[in-house]
Amino acid sequence: MKRLLIMDTCTKTLGVALTEGHVVLAEQTIEAVQNHSKFLMPTIEAVIHTAKLTPSQLEGIVVAKGPGSYTGVRIGVTVAKTLAWTLKLPLYAISSLKGMALSEQNLRPFSGWLIPIIDARRNTVFTGAYRKKADGSWESKGDRHISFETWLRLLKEMNEPIRFIGGDVPLFQTQIEAVFGALSELPVFSLHVSSYVEAGTIDYLVDVVHDFVPEYLRLAEAEQKWMAKMKGGHVDV
Repeated sequence: MKRLLIMDTCTKTLGVALTEGHVVLAEQTIEAVQNHSKFLMPTIEAVIHTAKLTPSQLEGIVVAKGPGSYTGVRIGVTVAKTLAWTLKLPLYAISSLKGMALSEQNLRPFSGWLIPIIDARRNTVFTGAYRKKADGSWESKGDRHISFETWLRLLKEMNEPIRFIGGDVPLFQTQIEAVFGALSELPVFSLHVSSYVEAGTIDYLVDVVHDFVPEYLRLAEAEQKWMAKMKGGHVDV
């Protein structure tokens, strides 16, 4: 069973954990809020120290590959790649949205579709739909960047049990209730990055560390403006 260092910096909540198999050796979660560059390395050092290990005793790195905050995703992926390359360790990637679903299922098991929500501005979201099947495996409908209004309509058409999750859910609660009625419970979300290594939940092994890139699901605002300028048009971002 591999000893893995796991990190997620895709939202305002920064999470770092160290696991061995399904045993959590140490874990820390903090509200970094645009300070991931300041807190990530100290948090990693603290987690390794709490587990009474050294970096040389790690056997792999797991990183949330996005989507989410551009800056947060870049910081997490850069640190993960640097550590994997320096320590000569395998690097594994997982969707940040899938990680949210794993954390929620670990906290409050649910048989329907878990709908992770990350605010992407202009009433759009990074989202997906995840469900744990009876055999313990996970199925999803794919991560996406989408208008929240459109996403609500698609979810309504599914006509299946759903639960919205994530720290950004309150930002959209009025719209959710307009479509689905009053929520029966307040949105609850607690990030447990240690949940990311449940059997079969890591998305893939990164074969070439230097070639690994985050999954943003959309162009950065500066890139959209630049493309619009080159085309002589206008892009609403």
